[in-house]
Amino acid sequence: MQTDLTHKNLLDAKEVCLKLWGSTDEKFYKRTIRIIKSGQIPSVCDGRKRYVKAVDLEQFLRTDRRDYSREDDNSHVWKSNYS
Repeated sequence: MQTDLTHKNLLDAKEVCLKLWGSTDEKFYKRTIRIIKSGQIPSVCDGRKRYVKAVDLEQFLRTDRRDYSREDDNSHVWKSNYS
């Protein structure tokens, strides 16, 4: 069942994953959990489940400067702006 994420105030990790990456594959889900647990996206805990406010997710998407895709094979190499 497809849920409409545009009118929700609180999103669970799977919904955040879908909004960030467009997929809920395990690797994207784990990456999303790491981002949430590190505090890069503020979350609210209810027992073991974490929820992200839609406003906080939108803020993260607007201000995020990191590339989490790991598509670039040279992502581990430091690049200088002075080259």
